[in-house]
Amino acid sequence: MGGRRLAGMAVFSMCVLVASVAQVPDPASAGTPTARATRTSFYAPPPGSVAGPHGTVIRARRISGPAAFPDSTTWLVLYRSRTSAGTPAVSSGTVTVPDGDAPEGGWPLISWAHGTTGVADACAPSRYGPGYGSEAYVSVYRATLAKWVAAGYAVAQTDYIGLGTPGPHAYADGVAEAHAVADIAAASRTVAPSIGRRWVAMGHSQGGQAAIFASALGQAWDPQMRLLGAAALAPGSNWVTDVGLLRSLPVTNPGVAFLPLLLRGVQAVSSFDPDTVLTDRAEALLDDVDKGCLAQLQEKTSWGGIRGNAVFRSGADLSQLNRVLKADDPGTTSPKVPIFMAQGLLDQTSLAPFTEVLALELRAKRVRLDYQRYPTADHRGVIAASYPAAQRWVAALFAS
Repeated sequence: MGGRRLAGMAVFSMCVLVASVAQVPDPASAGTPTARATRTSFYAPPPGSVAGPHGTVIRARRISGPAAFPDSTTWLVLYRSRTSAGTPAVSSGTVTVPDGDAPEGGWPLISWAHGTTGVADACAPSRYGPGYGSEAYVSVYRATLAKWVAAGYAVAQTDYIGLGTPGPHAYADGVAEAHAVADIAAASRTVAPSIGRRWVAMGHSQGGQAAIFASALGQAWDPQMRLLGAAALAPGSNWVTDVGLLRSLPVTNPGVAFLPLLLRGVQAVSSFDPDTVLTDRAEALLDDVDKGCLAQLQEKTSWGGIRGNAVFRSGADLSQLNRVLKADDPGTTSPKVPIFMAQGLLDQTSLAPFTEVLALELRAKRVRLDYQRYPTADHRGVIAASYPAAQRWVAALFAS
C-alpha cells in the first residue's frame, strides 16, 4: 500500500565508507543479544553523515544468511535519500548481484519496493531472519526475487525511509517511497560497480504504488541513471475510498489493521493527530503499530479484533487525512516511462475494482500501460503468477 511531492536533484560526490568484508552474524547466532545489537546498530547513521547528495552510500557491508540469495553476493546498505518535503533522510536496504561476470553495460537492475510490513523498525525487510515479524509475506516475494537474480538481474531492495532507520516511516507517502526506490538504485552502483545505469522500478502493494510514483520521477531525480519502466503488482490505490469502506465494516476484518498504518503515515508528514478522530478503544491500540508488524496488528488482540465501524469517533473530521491520502493516490501521478501492472482478481487487499480505476486513469494520460489480470491469484499470489509476463516485459525494455 502507499504516496507525495517532488524535491530537487543532486550529484554523487561524497566519500563512501564501504566495509565489504564484514559479515552479518550467521543464523545460529543471530538471535543472541550481541548479534541483535550488532545488526541494529548498522541502521543508526554516524553523527553528521545524513547530509549529502541523495543516492550516495553512508556505509555498506556484505551479508550472508537469510537476507541473502543463493549464487550471488548481497550487501546491507545505509544510504542517503530525501523525504517528500526534500529534507535529507537516511534509508536502508540490500543490494544483490548474481555470481559471474556482468554483461556488457553492467548488470540490469531491478529496484524492488516491498508491500506493507508495518511501520515499526523491526519490520524492515533487510532485518529478515529468525523472529522477523513479517516473515510469511516477505518469504513469498523473496522466492520470486530469487528468480530474478537467477535470471541475471541485480536486485536492490529499499526498506523505505524511517523503516529500520531513525525517524518515522511515512507509510503510503508515494514521493518519499519513490525517492528511496530511486536512490538505492543509484547507491547500488557504488556498492557494486558491475551494476549498470539502466534500471526498472518494481513493487507489490504499497510497493506497487511506490513504483508508479517512481515512474513519475523519470530522469529528473538522477540524470546519471536511466529509468526504463515500472512494474506495479497489485498496487495500493484509492486510499480515501478504501478508508471509507474499512470504517463502515460492522465486523472485524484483517484489513482494519491498515487503518492505523495510514494514520501514522499521514501523521508523519502533517499536523494530523490521530487521537482527535479515534474512539477510546482504537486510541488504546494505536501504539501497537510502533511495536509490531502487520501480521501482529492483524491478531484478534490488536487491530484484528476491532470492528471497522468502531475505529473512528462519530462525526470525526477526516478532511485532513483524506487530503493527504488523495495526494498519495498513484492515479494522480504522470508517469514518464512505460508501466506494467498486474492484478489478481481474488485479491481482498488491493481490490481489483480499484486497480481497474487506476488503469483507466493512467490510460487517460496516454501512459504506455501493459495491464495483466490473473483470475485465480490473490494478493500475494499475483507476485509469482505475474513473473513470466513481467520477465518478458522487463527483458524487452533492457533489449531496446
